Order: sequence, then structure tokens, then C-alpha cells
Amino acid sequence: MGSKFEHNIYTGFEFQPNARALYHINDTNEVWAAASRAVRTPSRLESNGVVTAYSNGFGFVQLLGNDDLQSEKLRALELGYRKQWTQNITSDLALFSDYYDDLSIINYGAATLSTLDGQLLESFPYDNGAHGEVHGAEISTDVQIRDWWKITAYYSYIKMDLKMNSGVLDEGVTTALNEATPMNASYLRSSFNLPHGFEFDGTFRYTSRFDDGLVPAAPEIDLNLSKVINKNWRVSLAGSNLVDAHHKETIPLLGTTQVRHFWYVKMTATF
Repeated sequence: MGSKFEHNIYTGFEFQPNARALYHINDTNEVWAAASRAVRTPSRLESNGVVTAYSNGFGFVQLLGNDDLQSEKLRALELGYRKQWTQNITSDLALFSDYYDDLSIINYGAATLSTLDGQLLESFPYDNGAHGEVHGAEISTDVQIRDWWKITAYYSYIKMDLKMNSGVLDEGVTTALNEATPMNASYLRSSFNLPHGFEFDGTFRYTSRFDDGLVPAAPEIDLNLSKVINKNWRVSLAGSNLVDAHHKETIPLLGTTQVRHFWYVKMTATF
């Protein structure tokens, strides 16, 4: 058990406790649980910033900081189980539930109208106007097939349910946030320790579609070949996103982000 305590100029005193427990059932089974509280203090922009932009036909639009803004708060609960099936096979299962309060949003329903240089000025303040829950599960299995060959399988499921507080205009913001994270993600990795100090990793990754289908499901493959030159240096040749020439990654406000396949060489020194 423990806690972090701090005092900041934006929200004053904050505390962030956590507690963790692990129970060793026997030589092949373990369960663990954790509970914690975390906060995110407002940025300077959210607290006292002013951002003004102009658009033909709409006039001026302004984002206003709010010096009464409170910290975003998170209560996180986790529960896990580890099973040693055989000497070479291990599985981990983790369940989590996160509860958010006082999320910082732009409150479109509290807009004010004025003029600037003879043009319409519409101002939108920041506000602690949203809350929500995130629930999910992760499961992974490691299989040591040989001393030189290991396989890892991983799958995660996540479901977001963010909502505006009562009396706060939504304008589709929470729907966009809930759709911004894929519900399903997985990978299968095969790792080899080869002769003469070479190591080779091949990973197949998959994420389900999100952003209401604007970002489609994406299967991808990553490859990595590395060699330790001496005890301090390692050189690697790696390729990423090798299934397609490019794929959509996100749908930001200013356009689609496309990620291309690429190869690179990396050298790492340890000392």
C-alpha cells in the first residue's frame, strides 16, 4: 500500500493512493488484485489559456481557459490470475475497470457571443463536463517450445462508455471518443535464438475497426533480425507494417493519418 501526495498551483492538494495484493495459491497458480486513484491536473491552456481563430463565413472562434477547472479523476480496479500449465507454458488473465470523473471538455453549450474587429466572436470555455467507465480484459500465453524458440499470444478487449454530465451539450463528442479506440487487439509473436548470436522475431498484429468504421481492421506483420556484436553493441534490421503499402491509423481533425510500411537499421549501445 502507498500513496503519492502533491500540491500544485492549479487545483491545490491532490492524493493518489494505491493498494496491491498477490496470493500464491500453489506452485502453479497465483491471483492478484489492485486498486488505485490517479488524477490529471489541468494544463495551462485549459486553466488560463485563450486561443482565437478566424474562419471566413463563421467569424472568430475562441477557446477560453477556466481557472475553476478541477483535476480529472480516475479510480482503477484490476484483478489477475496466472497459471503455470507446464514448465514451458504460462498464461496470464487480467480484468480491469476504470471509472473517470470530472473529465475536461470544451463546453459548447456554455458558448458566449460578442464581437471582435466588427466580426462575430463565439467563445467556448473548458469545463469538467464528462464522466464514464472503461472495462476490459487481457489474456496472454507464453510457450517455450525449445530453448531457442518461444511463442507469445496476446488478446485484449476494451469497451469505453463516456458520457457528458447532466446539462452539458454533447454535440457527438462522447460518441467520437468511445469510437476512437479499437475494441479488439491481438498479436502472435515467434522469437528465435539463432546460431552465431543472431535473434529473429516475427510478429503478426491485428486491431479491429474503429472510429465508426472509418479506420478499418488492420492485420500487420513486423520482422526483426538482430545480432549482438559484443557485450555492449547490438545491430538490428527491422521491418514494420509489411502487409500493405500503407493503412489508416487514426482519423484526426485535419485529415486521415496513413502509416506506411518501412524498413530500418538500428544500433544500440549499452554501458
